[in-house]
Formats: sequence, C-alpha cells, structure tokens
Amino acid sequence: MLPVRSARAGEAPECLALAELSELLAEPSKIAGARWRARSLLALRASAIRLRLDPPRLDAELARAFTELRSSRCAATERILVRAEAGIADAGLLEGLGRALVEPHPGGRFLGLVDALLGAGHWDEALAVARRPSARRGAAVRRTALRLAVTGIRDRRFVAGPWSRELLERFPPSIELLDAAIDIPGLARAALSILPAMRGATRQRALVPSARIYYRLGDVREALAAARSIRHASQRERALSLLAQDAFERGEDGRFLAEMRPGLRRQRCRLALASKAARRGELERAGRHLADVRSCELAARRQLVLVEIALAAGRPETAVRRLSLVPPRFAEFDVEGGIVAARLCAQAAVMAPELVGAIAARHAFLGAPLFPAPELARHFDQREVPPEDCWVLRRLGGWHLQDRFVAEWIVLRSSRLVLPERHEPVDRHERDEILSATREGWRRRRVLVRAARYALRRQAAAPGVAECRIRTLANIGGGVATNALEEALETLSAGDGVFEAAFKALAGLAPMVAARGVLRRAVDLASAGCSLSPFVRRLEERLAVEEGLTEAWSELEKRAGRPWMAEFAALHLERTGSPPSVARLEGILDLSLRASLPRPLRAVEAGLVSPPRLGDPMARVAALRRDPDALAQAMWSCPAAVARGARPWTIPDWQRVLRRIDDEPGEVVPGTVRRFAKRLAGDPRGIAARLLAGRFPSGHSEGPWLLEPAGHWLRYLDKEADLPLGLRFPDCVRCCFSSDSSMYRPRSLDTQRWVLSLWKDPLSYAFRVERKITRPPCWRPIGFVFGSYAVLEDGAPAILLNGVYLRRRSAVLRRSILETIETELARPLGIRRIGIATLHGGRGPLPESYRPDSVLVLRLRALARNGVLATRLYDDISSRVNVPQRLDHLYWRDVT
Repeated sequence: MLPVRSARAGEAPECLALAELSELLAEPSKIAGARWRARSLLALRASAIRLRLDPPRLDAELARAFTELRSSRCAATERILVRAEAGIADAGLLEGLGRALVEPHPGGRFLGLVDALLGAGHWDEALAVARRPSARRGAAVRRTALRLAVTGIRDRRFVAGPWSRELLERFPPSIELLDAAIDIPGLARAALSILPAMRGATRQRALVPSARIYYRLGDVREALAAARSIRHASQRERALSLLAQDAFERGEDGRFLAEMRPGLRRQRCRLALASKAARRGELERAGRHLADVRSCELAARRQLVLVEIALAAGRPETAVRRLSLVPPRFAEFDVEGGIVAARLCAQAAVMAPELVGAIAARHAFLGAPLFPAPELARHFDQREVPPEDCWVLRRLGGWHLQDRFVAEWIVLRSSRLVLPERHEPVDRHERDEILSATREGWRRRRVLVRAARYALRRQAAAPGVAECRIRTLANIGGGVATNALEEALETLSAGDGVFEAAFKALAGLAPMVAARGVLRRAVDLASAGCSLSPFVRRLEERLAVEEGLTEAWSELEKRAGRPWMAEFAALHLERTGSPPSVARLEGILDLSLRASLPRPLRAVEAGLVSPPRLGDPMARVAALRRDPDALAQAMWSCPAAVARGARPWTIPDWQRVLRRIDDEPGEVVPGTVRRFAKRLAGDPRGIAARLLAGRFPSGHSEGPWLLEPAGHWLRYLDKEADLPLGLRFPDCVRCCFSSDSSMYRPRSLDTQRWVLSLWKDPLSYAFRVERKITRPPCWRPIGFVFGSYAVLEDGAPAILLNGVYLRRRSAVLRRSILETIETELARPLGIRRIGIATLHGGRGPLPESYRPDSVLVLRLRALARNGVLATRLYDDISSRVNVPQRLDHLYWRDVT
C-alpha cells in the first residue's frame, strides 16, 4: 500500500495532496492488485477531504478502480464493499472501507464493512447493512453483524455515557441484542425490557443471556430463577455453564456448578474453567477443575487444556508431547485445537506436529489475537514449499498472511502431509497393539478399547484382527477393557479360537468375571462339542476357583456327560452367581456312583426344588435325616444362594445342623400359636395353620415384593420350601449370627442355637433382601430382617424386628423395607404397632415416624422343653421371652 504522508509544518496542504496524487498516477505499476489499489485511493481521498481538496482526477481513478473490482472474480462480500462511490465525503468512512478491503477480520469482509461503518460513526447504516436479507452468508452472519453493531456502538460512542431508550428502539428485539448487552450496564437493564415481548422458543433461548445480565447486575437469585425456568435441558445447562464462567471471572470459583446435572455439559464447563485458570497462571485451580473431567468424548479437549497448563508452567517439551496425543482430525477442524496448537508453535518456537496442519494457525490468527502476527510470519517462513506449488501462493497473494495460511494448507494437503495414508486393517490393529504396550497407550486407552470393541462386535473377516484386538485389551487392562472382553465372551461364537483367546485374556485380568462369563456360555460350549475342563483348569491356575475343582469337574463330566454338566453349571450360576464348590461336585459324584443321575437336569429341578409340601417343616427335616441321598440331592440340585464368598456346607455339615434342630431348641407348642392367631384379623384357624406350616401368615400374597430403588426385592423365607436359605439367611451380611463368625460356634456365644431356634419357632420369621443381577442373571442376597410377634399391655398384637441388616445402609432401601413389611404383614393381620431395634449390625437410619418409647410387652416364642415354655433368648430385641418385660430401647411406629 502506498503510504499517505501527513502534512509537515510549513507546507501547503494543497501542495502535499497534489504531490501524493502525482506520485500515484505517475507510477501506477507500484500497485498491481485491484484491492490494494482501491485501498490506497480511498486513503488518499480521505486525506484530500481532510485538506478540503477535491481533485477530479482522483475521483476518476477511484471510479476506475471500483469498476475493476466489480469485473474481477471477487467474493460476494467484497462486492458489498465497492458499493461506495466517489461522492462520499466522509473521511473516516473512506478509511474504514479501505481497511475492510484488505485487512483480515475475524468474521470476514462482510463484518469488516459493518466495523468500518461503526468506526465512522454511521450507526444506522451499520445496522442496515447488518440486517441485509441479501447477505450471502446467511442468518449466522447477520446475527454476528448485529452483535458487532451493538458492541461497536458501545465501544465507540457510549463508553461513559448512558444508553437512551430512543437509541435502544433502533435495534430489533432479538437475542443478539441481549447477548451483546451483557457487558453494558446502561444497556443491560433497558435490554431486559424486551424479554416479556418474546414468546415460545425465542423466549427460552433469550433466557440464557438474560440470566447472565441478572448476574452481572448483582442479582444472583434472579439469575438462578431465569436459568431454572428454561424448559429445554441443553439450553438450561448452557446458561448455568455460562454463569459459572462469569462467576469464575469475578472470583467466585465453583459457583453455579452444583446446579448443573452431572454429565457431559458440566465436564465441558469444568474444561472451560480449567482453560481460563491456565491462561491466568493459576495451575493448581486448573488441575482441580480438570480432575473432574473423565468423559472419553472430551479426551481431546482435555489434552488441549493440559497443553495450556504445560505452556503456562514453562514446559514446552511436555506441551509438544501432549499435543501429539490429540487426534489429527480434531486438531485440523476444531478452532480451539488450532488456537492451542498455534500458541504452542509461537511460544515454544518449535514446529507443530505435521498432522496438525496449517489450518490450526489459520484458526488461531482469525479467531483470537493471541500473539503478534510477525511471530507467525517468521514461523511459517521456515516451512519449505515445493517449487511446483508456488503458483498457489502467487494466485492467492503470498504477501497476505491470511492467504499464506490458506495456501500452505492447500500445499500440505496436496503433498499428503496432513492426512495419514490409509493402512490395511491388520496393519492398523497391529499398530494399536504396539501402542497399547506403551505409556501413550494407557493415555489413549478409551479410544483403543472403543476400536477393539467395535472390531470384536463385527467379528472382522480379516485373519488375525480379532486376536490382535484381544491382545490390545489385555495390554491395556482396567475396568473398561474387562467390560469389553466380558461383552466379547457373550457375543463370540462358542468353541472357536477367538473365544478361547478372549477367555484367556479375561482370566488374566479378572478371573472371577471370566468364570461367570464361561459358565453362562456352558450350554453353547457343550453344543459345540467343547469340554469345560480346560476352562476350569485355567481358572484354577488363576485362583478363581477352589483347588481341586478341575479334577472333580473332569471326573463328574466323564460320569454324567458334557451336556448334563454344562446345564448344571449354568443352573448353579443362575442360582448362586458363582461356580460350584469342590464339596458339591464330590457329593454329586458320590451320589452318581450309588445311583443313576436323572436326565435332563430340569426334571431333577422340577422334582426336587419344589417337592410336595408336607405341611410341617420338622417333617421335612426328619425326611432328610432318614434319607442321606435325598439330602444330597436337595443340597446340590437346589443350591442356596447364601452370599458371595460364603463357605459352602458339606453333607456332614448339613447332617449336624439337622440333628441339632431336632434336639436342642425344644418342641413346638401349637396351643400358643392358636391363641395368638385369635388376636389377629382374619380366619384364626387358617392363620394358625400357615404359621405352623412355616408359610407367610397373610394368605393374599406371599411375595417377593419389589422395593425401592428398583431392582431390589424382599422375600419371605418359607421354612419348608426355603429350607437351605432359612437356615443360612444371616450369612449374606457379616454379623454375629453368620456361620463364619467366631460367635457362631458352640464354645462361644453359640449364635447358631438361636438361629435354629428362630427357624423352628412358628411365631418367628425372617425376610431376605435380594438384588436382581443382570450379569450373570441371578438373585444376589444383600441383607435380611428377622423378628417375632408380641402382645402389648392392652392385649393388642405387635411386631418386633431385630433391625435391618444390609451390606450398604441405604436410607431409601431401609424405608422401603419397613413400609413393605407394614403393608404386607402388619396391616392384613390387623397389627397396629411395630417396634424395631437398631443396634450393632442392624444399626441404620429410620423413617421419622419411628420414635423411641418405653413399652411393656410379652414377647412370644412357641417352643418348650419338657413342657416348660422357653424363656431365654439372644438378640438385640430382648434376652427374655414369654415373660412380661419393659423395652425402652426400641423405636415404635403406630400403623394407621
């Protein structure tokens, strides 16, 4: 551009203008480009206007330059600029138009025209151009132009003066006006007056800048109310995110974050706050925000923030390594990625990774003035451009920095330096496998696991691909890789080499998960002609099953056959959620040597799991004691899902327990049961019969009942049908009543005696809390409740509970359990009062309706020895039964 000199002291302005004009017209070859020539002519005419000159040849030359621009192949936005004619008498506008012709603008030359009009003070003209419906670049450019118009008027005229209602009315009521008025205190309150005029979706979107305006004005309550009133979840989360960023700028770090739902939007907000903190040099605060970003979708952006932290800490080498982890296509087309990459190039004085490309620096230059342009120019001068591509620079104008970026991007793409070459599938998978064994593989584990999961789902036809992906998952490890391998065991074809490779990899990472996965596919493996013994041997080597299980499994498989064994293993997993024990397999093997195993197993299940009811639990115990084979079949064909990791009972263990039930607790007293049944609502004979048979006393429903949260159930333990579960119900939660407790032994507190006494007593009961597991499909016990019946001082019946024993003391689950017992047991029987103890293992939160009280009760137990009712007991409710006593440590609720 030909410079326009200012007037020197002592020179006539007319002489200076004529000298500049003659210099320009005498050597027109100095300016070859039409745009640059028009830029110089506009600047020269602006100088002439200031000197009050009107040279006619200058107007003619300017008209000729505009004609040349009209006929050239310029963009539509440039044709808007040349609409100005030589008759314009505003020097500022002419200079602004000249700058808009050649100088880069973040929004393009169309917005450059709006900026030029604002610079000259032509606000109405700027609004008219910004609202032009014929703009080729669409509504997005018009919205940006309106925002630029508002901020431009603020910056150039109303820096210190107030906004007037008359000027506000010139702007159309729009979201852009509210958005641009956020930083203008005088305009902010006036702009809020247009909010009631908006309706529908427009009003919902306008609430986002309105909430920010309220916060900028100091009204936090109104800001929160505006954000919460947004119906659309994404817009509401966006408003809260912007409020959190505004609060960060004002020193209120972390405000409004609690209002956001946990998810991707909150993590995006955390990323933005971490980036702001890194640019301020507050590295500790940036690290705190970044620690909460865990989504794999934000992995690339997280790496970019780590690059910024490394730059702020003065570690450019670390920043270069981190930038190399960013996916190439993300860095190519993402503006934020390009800005960070270009900042790294300028600050660290190094070359960006070639896969990032020159488009990153172009985004940085056009998006934000992060560093001086000459540094970028020097950096890009170091790149070598092949001679055959020099025509690109000449055609686009190599003297212009923006055009140089575009030209270099075209050169890099044409030379295939930007996008990597395509590889064959196996080569790509092998490359990922090598990467998974390095430290960078752990950093990119989610991307590698996602690619492996996709390949295993497709079961790619290329040989070796699936095995390669399985090895990649084994190298990565962790919970995500374990889940991918477990999913692969469910979908791969049973019996082939890929299935075996997936099983071995999973057994190395999580042996128990591998055991459940292979047992779920046991029937499919047997159908494919595969034996389960090699899989069990691998699990035994990984200490996932008991020692000696492989030998017992192989012997029983030879005796019963693969189909029978596979069906038994699948059934055992469905019932217990774990592989069978050695003792169970040896018991089945011993039974098979003395009698033939019935086939199929489902017939055994139908005959033994639900045997004909005898009407008396003790009759069932006597039958099992008389027939050891029936006891063995009952124990292995109906495995008790006691608890994960609980020690299985052998046949001698069961025989000792059944013998002690017959001998120690005493004899059942039916008269006590019948007398208590008369106090209850309903048929006394039917209730007494059900209590003596060990069944649920209320006949309308026997459960199980669904609890809250969803997936939890409450099951009443039938004393005859659920015999294995009823005798071991405390084992699902570690407490003094568990069979693996030191207090369970006869030489200690002998809590086994009181568990067996509770099972034998018709007026005592037990519930089991279960959770339905999808993988593997089974019922997993997580807690229990037991108690007994009592009579109050006024003769009314009552329920006494020994607490709610849970693995995790969830207040919601405890409340749901107590409500279900009240609804299904107390109300149908006409019981109006419930007492509960909360001590030791049964301690936990109770609903507010349970209040402490001192009550005189007669706790019942229908057991007697030598004709004398039992009086001793051990639990948290009381230590005496069948005698009146005052209990002052229980919490009571009146059932309405």
